[in-house]
Order: sequence, then C-alpha cells, then structure tokens
Amino acid sequence: MEAFGTRHTFDMVARDRAGRTLAVEIKLVSARGGRMPNGDIQRFLGQVALAATKHDAVIGVCGYHGKLNARWRDDTPDVERWLSGRNAQLVFRYVG
Repeated sequence: MEAFGTRHTFDMVARDRAGRTLAVEIKLVSARGGRMPNGDIQRFLGQVALAATKHDAVIGVCGYHGKLNARWRDDTPDVERWLSGRNAQLVFRYVG
C-alpha cells in the first residue's frame, strides 16, 4: 500500500477464495516508568488505520512489557470504537 509518499506493508495479509483480505499488524512495545511509548503506539495505530483503508478486516495486536499508568487510557475506548466501524480490531496484551 502506498500512502503519503511511503510504501506500507503489514506483518501479515491473508486472502480468501472470494478475494476478501485480512491484514494483521503486530507490535511489541516497552513502557518505562508508567509512560506509554508514544512513538511506537502512534506508528502502530497509524499502520492499523492505513490497513483499514485497503483491507476488508484488520487485527492490530500490541504486546507490551513494563507498567502502564491507567490515566493514559482515557481515549482508548473512542479509538477502539472508531476503528471497529472500519472493520479493525485492537488487541493489547501484557507480555511480561
């Protein structure tokens, strides 16, 4: 996929016999001192949003290690709702 002068690839793309596509974007990030790794998360969300413009379904999987401060999650439901309306789902999991 080409957007904004760059070429984007996703970690995995599958196509069924009907030609529908599923893109999967996977990111592992490190939280330090309770702070979100903003650059990594922004890139992850951008890749998921770009994939949603091209593919029929998108799954974004973000594994994180370190401790996150709950106050940095205020807008998470809004982003998840916006993406779900575009056939994209986010999965965040603590990986130790």
